[in-house]
Amino acid sequence: MDEVNPPPPGGRNYVDKKIRDARGNLVSDKTANKPFLVYREWKVKEEEKERLKAEKAKRRAEKIARGEALGPEDELEKEPSAVLAIAQLVLFLVGSVVLAGWFITGSPLWGYDGKWAHLRTYIPQPQKLFTIEELARHDGSTPGTPIYLAIDAKVYDVTAGAHNYGIGGGYHNFAGIDASRAWATQCLRGHRTHDLRGLTAEELRSKDHWRNFFDNNRKYPHIGRVLLIPIDPQSPIPGACETDNPKSPSIGPQPPPPHQPSGKANKEL
Repeated sequence: MDEVNPPPPGGRNYVDKKIRDARGNLVSDKTANKPFLVYREWKVKEEEKERLKAEKAKRRAEKIARGEALGPEDELEKEPSAVLAIAQLVLFLVGSVVLAGWFITGSPLWGYDGKWAHLRTYIPQPQKLFTIEELARHDGSTPGTPIYLAIDAKVYDVTAGAHNYGIGGGYHNFAGIDASRAWATQCLRGHRTHDLRGLTAEELRSKDHWRNFFDNNRKYPHIGRVLLIPIDPQSPIPGACETDNPKSPSIGPQPPPPHQPSGKANKEL
């Protein structure tokens, strides 16, 4: 039976209602106790389930020992697999992170908007094989035509950056061609080629930096490959960049220095 304590002398009028918890103990029914009472009720139910399960397993073992046939009532419940338990835990953790991101930053991915946040990254896209001539027709000089460029024979659609790669753009000379050497040396006078012979390790890392930039930029999807003409090993290696020539074409974007996060420089593209 529920009990009510009288208000304390001189205190504010209130009713401290007592109820019995799942174990039969009298406890206060105040709001602060609600989570405890719910947990206690759940705990008691789980203990009862375990008790009944143990009794069932005992009866089953006794039947087997006596050589009696087992019936449907003797079947034991299957324990949840470890894989399922891990999957549930991972799902719970991911859900918690997503909800926290939504409430704290307004974005379920905590503001991340890279390629991994978009379905097209996980859905195979049709890839096209370009000839050098076909790629050259997409250099931004024809209005309404997509703008493409290539690095290491990988073709990217840079139409979204037409103000940079189209006519008049600072990086227009990189469009319509695989200029891997120019991406490595940042020089376009004689370096608008895929010939990488004679480059230093640092220059090759610069080229890889920009290829990775396009690989991970959601604005510029990878759409195919270009069939490049093999470099004749007997042909002359492109010479040094004539950076002091005022009439040389404008150079491309510089890679960030080692101490500067790459994202700052990449945003310029």
